[in-house]
Amino acid sequence: GDKEQARRFYLKVIDLDPDNGDAYFNLGYLNESQGELSEAVNYYEKAVEVAPKNAEAYYNLGNVYGSLGQNGEAIAAYLKTVGINPKHQDAYVNLSIMSFKSRDYQAAIHYLEQAQALGYNPPAEYLKTLEPYRK
Repeated sequence: GDKEQARRFYLKVIDLDPDNGDAYFNLGYLNESQGELSEAVNYYEKAVEVAPKNAEAYYNLGNVYGSLGQNGEAIAAYLKTVGINPKHQDAYVNLSIMSFKSRDYQAAIHYLEQAQALGYNPPAEYLKTLEPYRK
């Protein structure tokens, strides 16, 4: 519960082990949870730099980019997520949403279908929104 102590702890871990991807990830999460999104991006980017197979770091990075309105960067991060973990249902859901926001309706439908294949049950309103774009 003590976020400042946790921050100090993770920074100490990084001092001792500069390639500790988990410490960077956790610092990213701390910053994200406190609304410090630019700082969160920095830590998540460092996390994937030192641990490039960390799907959750890419996923969280995508979430922060999405919050910042950087849809292209969010999509790229989510694509990295599913490249590492092809069963990451939430990443497919967010890929669908980001694609829709970017007016790439076919991609939005494709990624939604991927999420559904993994068990996602989309809201009826979202399905209705996509219906005019189905071929």
